[in-house]
Amino acid sequence: MKIGVITWFTGSNYGTNLQAIALQWYLRKQGHNVYIIDYNEDLISYEFQRSFLERLKNQPNKFAMIYANSKFGKEIKIRDKKLSNAIHEKCLLTKKANTVAEFVLLCNEFDLIIVGSDQLWNPRWYSPIYFVDYDEINTKRIAYSPSLGVNSIPAETASKIQHGLKKFSAISVREAKGAELLKQLTDMIPEVTVDPTLLLNEEDWLSIFPERNKRISSKYVLSVFLTDNFNHWHAAKKYAKMHNLQHVIVPYMGFSYFQKGKICADTDLSKLLDLFRNAEYIITDSFHMTVFSIIHKKNFYVFERFKENLETSTNSRVKNLLKMAKLEDRFISYDSRLINDKNDIDYDNSLNSLEKEILFSKEFLIDAIGSDCK
Repeated sequence: MKIGVITWFTGSNYGTNLQAIALQWYLRKQGHNVYIIDYNEDLISYEFQRSFLERLKNQPNKFAMIYANSKFGKEIKIRDKKLSNAIHEKCLLTKKANTVAEFVLLCNEFDLIIVGSDQLWNPRWYSPIYFVDYDEINTKRIAYSPSLGVNSIPAETASKIQHGLKKFSAISVREAKGAELLKQLTDMIPEVTVDPTLLLNEEDWLSIFPERNKRISSKYVLSVFLTDNFNHWHAAKKYAKMHNLQHVIVPYMGFSYFQKGKICADTDLSKLLDLFRNAEYIITDSFHMTVFSIIHKKNFYVFERFKENLETSTNSRVKNLLKMAKLEDRFISYDSRLINDKNDIDYDNSLNSLEKEILFSKEFLIDAIGSDCK
């Protein structure tokens, strides 16, 4: 079957790239002919605008990134180039749609369109592209595990999302809260399925990104943070010191480039997975980095990334994952300056529940695809 996938697959976010590769790779294993539908980003017009206070709050990080680029510019360019190359090496892309009319024509070439995953359905980033919401598109469509990542949907966006959901024949999302929110907007009962990265096991990922011989010589704690919370950095640094381990950092935001430790600014997807495979501990605030900690059966801790009372909080994604894996005790409250050491994770027990969710997700996807999508 010829399947087109609409998802995020560009930029320097590791999880975004990995989930795009995972879904296409899994579908190919099922015998399908799969392409990511490419489109000009100018077609996306986000209605969300940062408030003045949000822009003001981001100024220190903005200037930190300017300085980071002056110090690590060469490594950052290498990383970004390798991330882009990985998508083109591991995935098949359509020709790029530069207009809505071209996007419509592309979509109509497929037997089925799958929308997912990542925060594609976050109301802050709403676009009709992400819901294939054009009357001229006749192709059957399903949603596999897009994330809303929020606690509520603004009324002005809810009506647009509701309209977009009408043509879907099957809907799944990545977290229970998202299913609850969408249930109010559609007659269909949205299912909760795992992120595409979890459709593949450790051996699958090793076949996609084989381990390289070059390793960090000493034992280490690996930190990957998507936000710059100084208390979280303090806790990670202290944890590495307490265990007498090197602190290895894959930087993302501005101030992460200036933490004390081994800064791996040129980390691509292959190097990232190597760092996971060989780490003693993982410390993060990222959903996908938590996923790969679990896939590689690592001891890890994940910080609450946002204050829970924020309307824009996306904490539910991580909480839902930890609940599935029965690893809620690895969650650390927002703004904590200390990591309370836990016993090593007993993955033989904790993975039983998650594996059931993975099996259910695979069955949902196979059933939703069906045999005759036209």
